[in-house]
Amino acid sequence: MRFAMLCFVAMVLGAALLPLDCKAQVDHSPLGGLLQRHVREGLVDYAGMAAEVDVLDTYIESLAAPLPNDASREEKLALYINAYNACTLRMILRHYGDIASITEIEDRFGYHQWKHEEWRIAGETLSLDQMEHAKLRDELQEPRIHFAIVCASISCPPLRAGAYTALDIDAQLDEAARVFLASPEGLVLDKADSSITISRIFDWFAGDFTRGGTLLEFIAPYAPEDIRQWLEDNPEPDVGFLDYNWSLNDLTS
Repeated sequence: MRFAMLCFVAMVLGAALLPLDCKAQVDHSPLGGLLQRHVREGLVDYAGMAAEVDVLDTYIESLAAPLPNDASREEKLALYINAYNACTLRMILRHYGDIASITEIEDRFGYHQWKHEEWRIAGETLSLDQMEHAKLRDELQEPRIHFAIVCASISCPPLRAGAYTALDIDAQLDEAARVFLASPEGLVLDKADSSITISRIFDWFAGDFTRGGTLLEFIAPYAPEDIRQWLEDNPEPDVGFLDYNWSLNDLTS
């Protein structure tokens, strides 16, 4: 009770020297609950989620306020990752039942699914591309976001059944990388041919993964133990890229 009163006094008086924890934090729990109820093994029950679209709308509206100037990197990562996923889900729900892939939206509905600036996030009107490229890739320079943001397609990394949080973001991103690289959409090893085939994401965004070394050096720590050991014994395998399946990540398909 005393802590809450101190926070109230800080807001009233504008006392900048009171504890940082008094500042309002973005509440990602509504998205987390929605994902827990409607995501199974990375796939989405869009029909079930449609019945709670008001929860998703209210959550997205809650992201509109500007972040404080001293918002941490972790807060920004959680915000823009969750915003990207929530806005993608909302876009799919807008057209659910009429599309089999997110890639159909531009031709059929007259706006570009990734470039249309319609989402009010942290004081700016952004497109999904701007969230991904300007915020997460260019500003925050976090390669693991590629395992966390999900473009509503089968070959995307599995959608996490919960929201990302500033407190746990580093561990959550590590987990997302491990889950993706343990899936057949992330990495396939062929020991007989001494080759690995990896997601096309590693081709499209190669520069993000090779700032500190080679692509395989980035992948190895997140790969399953048997594959990690194989890479240590075979440091120069043939590397190929998987075809990308843009079909909707619909649980009922």
